[in-house]
Amino acid sequence: MRYGWLVLTTFLVVVPLPIFKVAAAEPGSAPSLVLPQSREQLLRALNAIIEAPGQTPEKLAAAYGVRAALSAQAMNFDMAIADLTSAIKLQEKADFYFARAGLYALTKQYDEALADFGTVIQLEPNAPRGHGGRAQVFREIGDDAGYAAETDAVIAMAPNPTVPLRERAEVYFNHGAFEKAIADYTAVLSRQPDDVDMLASRGDAETSIGRYLPAIADYEVALRLDPDGKKAPYARINIIQPIYALGRYDEALAKAVAVADAAPDNAYRLLALEAVRFRAGRLDVKDFAARARHIDLTKWPGPMIALTLGSISESDARSAAVKAEREKDESQTCEFSFYRGQQQLMGGDRAAAMDLFRRAAADCPPGFTEYSWARIELEKAAATP
Repeated sequence: MRYGWLVLTTFLVVVPLPIFKVAAAEPGSAPSLVLPQSREQLLRALNAIIEAPGQTPEKLAAAYGVRAALSAQAMNFDMAIADLTSAIKLQEKADFYFARAGLYALTKQYDEALADFGTVIQLEPNAPRGHGGRAQVFREIGDDAGYAAETDAVIAMAPNPTVPLRERAEVYFNHGAFEKAIADYTAVLSRQPDDVDMLASRGDAETSIGRYLPAIADYEVALRLDPDGKKAPYARINIIQPIYALGRYDEALAKAVAVADAAPDNAYRLLALEAVRFRAGRLDVKDFAARARHIDLTKWPGPMIALTLGSISESDARSAAVKAEREKDESQTCEFSFYRGQQQLMGGDRAAAMDLFRRAAADCPPGFTEYSWARIELEKAAATP
């Protein structure tokens, strides 16, 4: 739930504890501050405040706000929205609008969320959070122009713009806007030059548009700063692509062997190793079969390895991709196109391979390794008579 932290953090920070003062049991005695010890006690205290006559609008609004937080924690979003609406009628605070906007977004009431975040902007013209909320809604509904405009506003206002820059770079990258992603990665790195994740991410974007030497340089700096791969675990894997693209096959092969050895049960790494071995002219059928014994060939992309070994049919492998895509809600069928293209290339059917690579480049999300790798294979084919 992308907006959950907005809701609960807002309630916990802005609602003052004095609303928990309750009347003493004996008439005539002064009220005392009682902090409820359980959710049920808290609800009873809040209900007592809401139902008691003569409460100030501020105190009553705060009680509705806390009760809304409890409803949100219990996943009763409709009740939470209703209580926030009551709070807003009593006190038009940006905090209440901000929290209700988050709940509207959680429940996919995007127009209402955008309207409430817009009210936050009106009430807090110099604060970035309303623009940030609208940016996230636009991101959720796929409005790239709206997302970019609101993120620009956040970056202009934020005392430290690295967080919105990182988030926007990720969106740009996943939408294939690699030049814009590189610009944002570079802006973050200008403030945090040793940010390993940003270096590796910029390398990924550079690889995707064919800037192979800058990509290798970024990966190498990331690996030097993070030799154990804890901050950017994919850098040592993704650096293989630009090296491969430049035709430095022996170097790419050494790295592919190392990453496959480091995770012997990883089917993707074995498939990558086989592709590099083919280009390097060093296919090793026995070693491939030995490595395959460490991999679950029924779990995607294991069926592609089984297909290489001849233990299942192409139709079976394609069905496995469709099943995996249905279960994961990702793009395993585009992965099938790419890896089948590699198999066709190794088998000598260059025309069939190119058709499959074109399909993978068209169907794979830009953030997928298979997307950039398919484009590299198409580049190689274009450069080969």
